[in-house]
Amino acid sequence: MKRIRTTTQEIEGTFEDLFTGAETGDVIVLYEGDFHEWTCHPQGVLIRIQNQFLLNGAELLWKGERWDGSWSHPEGMVVKIGEQFLLNGTTPINHNDPDIWYRTAESPVTHERGGFFHKNGTELLYDGKVDGWGLHPSGLIIQNRNKFSLIVVKSTG
Repeated sequence: MKRIRTTTQEIEGTFEDLFTGAETGDVIVLYEGDFHEWTCHPQGVLIRIQNQFLLNGAELLWKGERWDGSWSHPEGMVVKIGEQFLLNGTTPINHNDPDIWYRTAESPVTHERGGFFHKNGTELLYDGKVDGWGLHPSGLIIQNRNKFSLIVVKSTG
């Protein structure tokens, strides 16, 4: 269960439920805790802790001792082991197929003038301190120390 903080309340639920009930500017806390690496994922954030890859720090997507690369994927994650690209570490996939790679280009957020703005260019979404950030199709991922939050941006049309 993840939390969402709105201007008036704090509620818990799944990523899908929280995003559906959120409005632009609401903050969904995706994960808080130790990590080694992270990257954006269509359903939140992919967290690596030692040899485990966890969706939002909770759902184990893959665990292994050796890998040569890892990427988010709409159906989980892609792991490169040797010359093979494996969906969730098990199913071989064609790494030349552009549809398999998770893209952040669809993000409704721009980074300019020291802050993060809605692509309409006028609505300031975030201008606070960040240790890391990533564009996300549903808004903006902000990392502050060991806490990862999604600032929600809903499309206007």
